Amino acid sequence: LLNFLDERVIAVTGMPVPYEKKRMVYDVLNARMLDQRAEVARYPLEGVVVKPFIHGRIFGMRKKALLEAGGLEESLSDDAYLSHFVMQRYGRKALVKEEGAVVHYQAVQSLFSWWKKWCRIWSQIDDLYVKHPEFAYLKASMKTKIDWTYLREKSVYEQACFAGERALHYMGRLAYTVLKKIGRAHV
Repeated sequence: LLNFLDERVIAVTGMPVPYEKKRMVYDVLNARMLDQRAEVARYPLEGVVVKPFIHGRIFGMRKKALLEAGGLEESLSDDAYLSHFVMQRYGRKALVKEEGAVVHYQAVQSLFSWWKKWCRIWSQIDDLYVKHPEFAYLKASMKTKIDWTYLREKSVYEQACFAGERALHYMGRLAYTVLKKIGRAHV
């Protein structure tokens, strides 16, 4: 990738895009992945507004940095761990998103598969901060949000899908948090 010609770039991630279905439930469950330009960093660092995470399905990383990262033998999400490591060690500009690098995959198909996916992600992110307290100061800068200004240019259908996804996401996260507190969040 040409991005690696810049020695400051440590990791390059692409865009995992689910196959399009054009079914309302599918489109709501996968809205953020179907149009990734709508999800941006909540607190952009150094003017870089793209989502600050490496995607596990598609990324390249300099071998030296990958060896320095270590810790991958733990049962942590590699993309969350590596994203935090790159941000901590090298800074925000060391992680670049290459929109031309795309991999297609089969996304969640049902509310149950969505729930399993997000319980796994929420659990891995929570565990990451417990097992690696050195990343705690990065927590705010890793948050993302939906760019509703960008979505104004989209169809009413796409806007509705994002609104549905956001409502589902916040309700799901609340349910996960409650179930975790009573010891039943493991799926």
